[in-house]
Amino acid sequence: MARTFAYLYAFGGLMVAVTLVLPASPDRHALPIAGVSVVAFMVAALCLWRERILPVEFFRALPLAGVLLIAVLLFSGGSMASGAYALFSIWVTVSAFYFFHPAYGVLCTGLASACYLVALLIGPHDGLIELDWVMMTGALFVAGVLVGRLRSRVEVLVDELGAAARTDPLTGLANRREFASRLREEIFRANRDGSTLSVIALDLDGLKTINDRSGHQAGDRVLERIGAALLRQCRAVDRLARIGGDEFAIIAAGAGQDEAQVLSQRLQWALEEEFHADSTAVTMSVGIASHPDHARDLEALQEAADQALYTAKRRGGDCVVGFSPVIAEEFKFAELRARAP
Repeated sequence: MARTFAYLYAFGGLMVAVTLVLPASPDRHALPIAGVSVVAFMVAALCLWRERILPVEFFRALPLAGVLLIAVLLFSGGSMASGAYALFSIWVTVSAFYFFHPAYGVLCTGLASACYLVALLIGPHDGLIELDWVMMTGALFVAGVLVGRLRSRVEVLVDELGAAARTDPLTGLANRREFASRLREEIFRANRDGSTLSVIALDLDGLKTINDRSGHQAGDRVLERIGAALLRQCRAVDRLARIGGDEFAIIAAGAGQDEAQVLSQRLQWALEEEFHADSTAVTMSVGIASHPDHARDLEALQEAADQALYTAKRRGGDCVVGFSPVIAEEFKFAELRARAP
């Protein structure tokens, strides 16, 4: 917004300055026009220089300031130039409708239209004042409505694209990107408040068998049911995400390892209840890591939860494993052994 207004005022000041060297109406007053050009350049410089600290109220006043400057041009440019200077009103309308509420756009456009009407009435005319004013006013309001509608449509599309970028299309849960973003926020809050949180990493046992036996569509339906079943068991403050093919994860805010263990067992029971009447055998391996006991940053916390999950898988699956120093040593030893010649 700051840069847009800076460019509008800078280019407007340049155009006004150029008009001073062009053929002019005999009753033109050059000094006020030059003053408008200087003020426009000053506003543009201020917008660029202080763009990060200027309040929104300052920018909200700029379309009205534009109306005032255009009025000076209309009454100083001479009777033969009012139509040319009135074209600046389009910039006022477009900026007001784009950046602010439509009612404010209507206000700015109405004031610009009124100034143009007064300029037409007090100057010499050829009897076509009504036509000039109606056409200019109509053009302003049409431009404003179109810009406002386009902005609303763009905002909807941006929201939809943003939601799509954060959501797993199959289950409707958060995806890996959104999970990482939420986890970063929760870790920041926990470090600030001294609170706890746990990451629960979930991996399904047996989904590959379902895909191989019944096809991926059947596997997708199972994933949808699992996502819904897990979501019903989560607390309002928990964040559930699908972060891979058969991998889910939960941010359990305010929960230490004991509370996360209880939640994980409840999730396992919910999964068992969901599929107890089916021939489908789906279980879940769970790994838990807690902040700040096991890690204090995002990468380390996720790695600790993954190590606990891999340990649960190595133990045959369908179990819950909390991270511990023993698990960390096992993985460190395995990594050293893998690097050994």
